Amino acid sequence: MEERKGIALKNAMTYGLYMGLGLIVVHVGQYMFDVYKAPWWLSIINYAIIVGVIILGTINLRNKELGGYISYGKALGQGVLISLSASIIFGFYFGLLTGVIDKSYMDGMYNMIAETYLDAGMDYDQVEVMMETVKKVQSPALMTISQIFGTTVMGTVISLITSIFVKKEEPLFDNIQE
Repeated sequence: MEERKGIALKNAMTYGLYMGLGLIVVHVGQYMFDVYKAPWWLSIINYAIIVGVIILGTINLRNKELGGYISYGKALGQGVLISLSASIIFGFYFGLLTGVIDKSYMDGMYNMIAETYLDAGMDYDQVEVMMETVKKVQSPALMTISQIFGTTVMGTVISLITSIFVKKEEPLFDNIQE
């Protein structure tokens, strides 16, 4: 029993690494082109990475480690663990980027947020007041925590759905032939 938990955790960490690296590669592309607000197609790529890795990781656990069977609960738990592992990796990268590598990255984020407020019809004074609040709330450390929490929650929601299709219950009775 304890060995199975270790195998499930190792599998989750392995596939979490794959997911985290995939999300980092996409974000590095965004960073290189100074894209602070992801276009819809880039969001679809991120979702595809998350969904694909959760499905592949859970199927791998089911087929290679659990004899071809996995309950809905175990599939859900595996998806959540994969997401948590990936979110920690991506959060660490994001914290390193915004807090050490390029501290000016947050300035670009703030400009994008201010433009969004102005596009929404707020006047300049309102935007200035809002941006003071945003800058207090969106520090690199809080953004890192937010990334970890958000990616884990998103992965949990996706796992709630994918687990329906990945689960394969062990039969209660073997087919007895007489």
